[in-house]
Amino acid sequence: MKKVVTLICSLLLIMVACGEPEAQQPEASQESSSSVAPQASASAAVEPAAEGGGEGSPSGEEASSVEAVLAQVEGMQGSERRDELIRLAADSGAVKLYASMTPDVGEVLLPAFEEDTGVPVELFRADSDSVRIRLRQEADAGSIGADVVEVNGIELALLSQDDLFVPHEPPNIDELIDGVVQPGGWTATRLNIFTVAVNTNEVAEDERPQTYQDLADPGWDGRLVMEMDDQIWYKEVYEYLVAEEGLTEEQADQVFADMAEGAAFVSGHSTMRQLLMAGEYAVASSDYSYGIVQAAAEGAPVDWQPPVEPLFATPNGIALIKDATNPAGAVLFYEWWLSDGQEHLPDLAIDAVRADLQEVGEADLRLVDVADYVAEAEEWTTRYHNLAGTGEIVPE
Repeated sequence: MKKVVTLICSLLLIMVACGEPEAQQPEASQESSSSVAPQASASAAVEPAAEGGGEGSPSGEEASSVEAVLAQVEGMQGSERRDELIRLAADSGAVKLYASMTPDVGEVLLPAFEEDTGVPVELFRADSDSVRIRLRQEADAGSIGADVVEVNGIELALLSQDDLFVPHEPPNIDELIDGVVQPGGWTATRLNIFTVAVNTNEVAEDERPQTYQDLADPGWDGRLVMEMDDQIWYKEVYEYLVAEEGLTEEQADQVFADMAEGAAFVSGHSTMRQLLMAGEYAVASSDYSYGIVQAAAEGAPVDWQPPVEPLFATPNGIALIKDATNPAGAVLFYEWWLSDGQEHLPDLAIDAVRADLQEVGEADLRLVDVADYVAEAEEWTTRYHNLAGTGEIVPE
């Protein structure tokens, strides 16, 4: 009896082994059509290249990652590269974008991308911090819903610490301003440029500040408005005064102490701008250039040019998600955003990173080293908030 049982078990094992590949096939297909369906679509989109692409063309499985897609289009330029990315992305559904872009920006850019490429975009929009939190939660759960992310540079620098991104230097890097490719695998797409702005009804041409030190002049007491959380601006200007203007740290501290003593501090650049426009204050220490340009275009008596230099800019940026379910679509959107997509930004009063679309003239424009700031953020935040406490805090 023992021999019969052993024989039956052996026969069963042989039958299972012979039938295993066929039995597992439907199970894998079922899984792909549910939790990882986009990944299966991306693979299918690449399979024709394996059949007709000649030696060295990746198989569907190999081209189902961002790295494999980049390998497949390596060396291609211009329309050849874009056409190949469109082909690879065509059967993979929408590109899933997590972004903080405002509705007016999204309503211009996303239809333009779809018109140029034929690939739709599925947008999850929230503020940068909320996007960062969502991505981290999804990463912890083992399933990220985004193919590509475009948010504030500080959040990208924080996310880069979690090894979520695939670094990629855009093929048109020579057309972009210096420093757009950032440590951690992301690239700047648009800029928030800090500017010293004035109310032209309240400040005569020959009275306008020429340097950052000028903001410490007692003549601005009661006429200067500053923003409560511009510690990144504070850090950049402080280090510039010490490193390039030759001030000691004690002297730089005194410059900011004199600024703050006679200044009003408000929460938010929009509030700062409204007060400046209304003539409640004559000078804003660090408003964004795009906001002043928009206000002036609507008739407000505000201006930021000629600029107090150097100008410091914090970037928004874009990154490719390592586990993208539509990797070709992600690369396509990333490269379009940094090339043709940039052409839509001037009409939206947004500062582009394509050098030929820059609207600061010959001004000395410097991109903030976001990773450096993030590493020291706690120190500079504490210092700046202590400084703000010596001025007049205007309630919201």
